[in-house]
Amino acid sequence: MTELRTAHTADLGPAELAAIQERHGLAPGETTGLGARAKPLAVLRSLASARLGRITYGELSRRLDVGQVSSTAVSYMGFATKAQR
Repeated sequence: MTELRTAHTADLGPAELAAIQERHGLAPGETTGLGARAKPLAVLRSLASARLGRITYGELSRRLDVGQVSSTAVSYMGFATKAQR
């Protein structure tokens, strides 16, 4: 299995990434959004608490409950496999 890792995609959306993968002989798989699953007000409060040093960034991560979300607008993850010829 060939693995392609990208650390930063600068404004590259899921559709553009899929096109690049296909151009390089890869078959795009599922793509899903990544983000905070906590309620927006809880996110703001937690960010402020971390900034003020009241909580650690580890605690911030737990409070934000970052994980799979439906929107790919902010961040996303996915995979591709080597296309069969």
